Amino acid sequence: MLNVRVYRIAWILAIVGILLVLLTLKSPGVVPSPAVPPAINGVAIVNATATVDALAPTRAPGSAGDQAVAAWVQQQFLASSGSQSSVTGAARVGEQDFAARWQGRLIHGTNVYLSLPGTLTGASQLPAIVIAAPRDAPPGVAADASATGMLVALAQLSANTTHQRSLIFVSADASTVGNAGMRWFLPKVHGVKVGAVINIDAPDESPPAGAVWVWPAGRDNRQALDLEQMARTAITRAGGTAAPQPGVVTQLLRLAVPQTFGDQAPAIAEGVPAVTVAGRPDTPVYGPSSAGASQLAVFGNTVLGLAGSLDGMTAIPGPSAAVFVVGRQLDAVAMMIILFLVIMPVLAVAIDTGLRLRRAHIGWRPGLTALGWRVLPWLVAAGTGMALARAGLMPGMSAGEVPQPGDAPVLVRSLVALATVVVVGLVMSIWSASHIARLTLIPASDVAASLGGLGVMLVAAFAFRPFMIVMVVVAAHAAVLALTASRRWQLGIATVIAVVPAVLLCWSVADQLHRGFAYTAWYLLVTTLQGGRGAIGPVVAIVLVICAGSVVTVADRRLRNVPQIPRPPVWDVVTTRARDVWADR
Repeated sequence: MLNVRVYRIAWILAIVGILLVLLTLKSPGVVPSPAVPPAINGVAIVNATATVDALAPTRAPGSAGDQAVAAWVQQQFLASSGSQSSVTGAARVGEQDFAARWQGRLIHGTNVYLSLPGTLTGASQLPAIVIAAPRDAPPGVAADASATGMLVALAQLSANTTHQRSLIFVSADASTVGNAGMRWFLPKVHGVKVGAVINIDAPDESPPAGAVWVWPAGRDNRQALDLEQMARTAITRAGGTAAPQPGVVTQLLRLAVPQTFGDQAPAIAEGVPAVTVAGRPDTPVYGPSSAGASQLAVFGNTVLGLAGSLDGMTAIPGPSAAVFVVGRQLDAVAMMIILFLVIMPVLAVAIDTGLRLRRAHIGWRPGLTALGWRVLPWLVAAGTGMALARAGLMPGMSAGEVPQPGDAPVLVRSLVALATVVVVGLVMSIWSASHIARLTLIPASDVAASLGGLGVMLVAAFAFRPFMIVMVVVAAHAAVLALTASRRWQLGIATVIAVVPAVLLCWSVADQLHRGFAYTAWYLLVTTLQGGRGAIGPVVAIVLVICAGSVVTVADRRLRNVPQIPRPPVWDVVTTRARDVWADR
């Protein structure tokens, strides 16, 4: 049923193409030095942080403590705007009130911002640089306040300096509610085009002389790699140590199933390059405050240095689907070529099988009908899960985005809803199997239809969610290789290999969430059923997995009907061979 020659040739061509594409790897460009070396006083950050902690140790979104800190930040911004040099014109302090739905209720948040105009105006004006910091914290968490303290200190220092681009300092609210504050702020900056966003998150969570983390990830299969490299250079220039970059596999998994908690994500979704400079990895965990004045000064000088480098550039590279490979960048076009090349052997086999089916004058209809009956139950089950999630039986969304782990507990009603989804899928599968049994199904038609469906879904994934291929391509190739199996245990190995990407994804996200493997699998499942990870990706993945499983089922049916020739024990083979060799002597 499988033309191994076609599959092998396609793989040879794919490997040659991948090697040629890898020759396009490029080294990061030179980062311009800021016109004025940054020099912020870490003690000023410590004092501002202490004031915020004294005002409100806890700052749940929209709470009285959150609003008290917002009022204090506004006062500090007003004082900074009054001290601004007349060279750059008048500063402006403003606020934005908004509402976001969280845990079934509306919360009211307030963004506070300070705009410091640049020296370039009119036709020569360049897009502004936004420096932002989240102000809120999860309910009941005495979260680190150093991000707000640093934002205020940076604004006070920048108000007395000159810069080509406008600088906008934003104290963003409701960051723990789907980054609602930043999502509201960016489209509402009237008359100002944003060129880049630098977000500050919990610098005080880094231990003294500890690493500085840079978060470049978005939620739309893009990341701000060029800006990340600039941030790493700024860290080194400030005397700090940049945390290690994620490996290629981790980057690909996080592009396939995006998971980030930083305020850089909404900016990347708007096409604006953005990074978060933080004292911890990209996690929702709020650790103990341990950095001293010197480490906070490193953070502050990193942010100022990065802003200074951006200020000297006429064009800032935007977010893209590029990845870093051993310290060098593989651009988005090259990445797309590689993703297509790894699915090319499966497409070649699917096309070849379809052509051979046509030459044999065997119809497609029975195979396509059987495939449709196999896919239907699990699409219905997925739809049932989404309906139950919308009905409130599963953890809800945070302002339309994936919630924090603390907002997605494992509840009894959620487990019942999930069990209902499984039961619906199984009952529908039994019902569908009865319809398939009535078909006059030819194995060749079944295989061709399943491989054709596999190819169509891979093309759909490439067209709409290219990095989804990372999650499903192994299963696709395992299904193709299952057709060459001569023993049923080989099908078991192929099945195990097919689920490796899903296991790696769970481990990667578990590391981000600081949770166990089982909870992470639950979290990914319920947030998908909520609709927080889109609709196209999950539907394509379901259909593709069913197609792959259909191919394996046909291979298993074939092996069940083939009489197995017993093999002699290995020891008997060895001893017989040894006697033959001795006799030849």
